[in-house]
Amino acid sequence: MQIRGGIVNKRQLISLIEQTRTFDAASAKVELEQYATDAIAAVELVFIAGFVHDDLHGRLVIDLGTGTGRLAISALCMGAWRVVGLEIDPHALALAMENARAFGLERRLDLVLGDVLAGSNLLYPRLLGATIIMNPPFGVQSKGADARFLRAAMAIPGVDVIYSIHLKNEKNRTFLQNLVKDGGWKVVEMHQTMMILPRLYYFHEKKRKEIEVDIYRIHPSR
Repeated sequence: MQIRGGIVNKRQLISLIEQTRTFDAASAKVELEQYATDAIAAVELVFIAGFVHDDLHGRLVIDLGTGTGRLAISALCMGAWRVVGLEIDPHALALAMENARAFGLERRLDLVLGDVLAGSNLLYPRLLGATIIMNPPFGVQSKGADARFLRAAMAIPGVDVIYSIHLKNEKNRTFLQNLVKDGGWKVVEMHQTMMILPRLYYFHEKKRKEIEVDIYRIHPSR
């Protein structure tokens, strides 16, 4: 599965990302809303960032709440210079490193154990032109978690673009757009895609569930 150059075929990258190890029912932590980032949604985000916009190639990318590294690895396959993955769960970080090694990308992925919400000092203190990618908790189990992730992302100095996945509904869109505006940023694009959630927790009735999500592209207003 080792990657020597950039992946340009979307189907190929989706197939590879689907093979990575991720959470199972025994390891997933409901309080962190841990799910595998759906491979199709992850690749859709990095193709928007990397092909529609030149926001990955040769750049430092920060994956907030990296989980098992699917977004981070996808970004590296799409030409990111280096990715920093910040994650609060040691087990998830171990899986992310295992996945990075399987792709031969472990030297370009810096995994940091820490709380996204603890402040930007956990990351590189002097960034210039960095890209943030993230699939934050949707706030179902921990109300407002998605908003807290967005505020944390906007507070990191030197970041000039954010890509973030959120539940698709008009109420959520209005709330998040206002939150971003209040933070001195603006939602410049919104792309729709589907995300498949596997059955992981005791309250899940179906083997898998499809949900509609938005991929936000966010820039500073200034």
